[in-house]
Amino acid sequence: PYLFPIDATLQDEKHRAAVDATLRRDVKALVDGKVDAARVKAIQDHLRYGLLMGMDTPRDVAIDLAFYAGVMGPPDALASYLKQLGAVTPKQLTAFAKKYLIDSNLTALTLTPKPAAGGTP
Repeated sequence: PYLFPIDATLQDEKHRAAVDATLRRDVKALVDGKVDAARVKAIQDHLRYGLLMGMDTPRDVAIDLAFYAGVMGPPDALASYLKQLGAVTPKQLTAFAKKYLIDSNLTALTLTPKPAAGGTP
């Protein structure tokens, strides 16, 4: 029910085509099954520990617990999410990409700030 975003913030508009080409190339590599298992593990660890390290206060813990319980349902949803995150395999990522990261599902959105009075953004 949610969008799967892939985004980039450009520092200079002239790089838009190159960034777009890089994102599309990397998604195609994922679809083609070119997934580095060590990188997947590093990303899983980063997501897991980043989430846990972000819980600095009881309020932070409550917000995260409520968010995951609200999205997934059961009160132990955060623990379930972390377990499921650690179980994702490169093969599953490729299957997901083949099913969902296809051109017919692509919506490209470009947000460009108004130029300032001097003509530069």
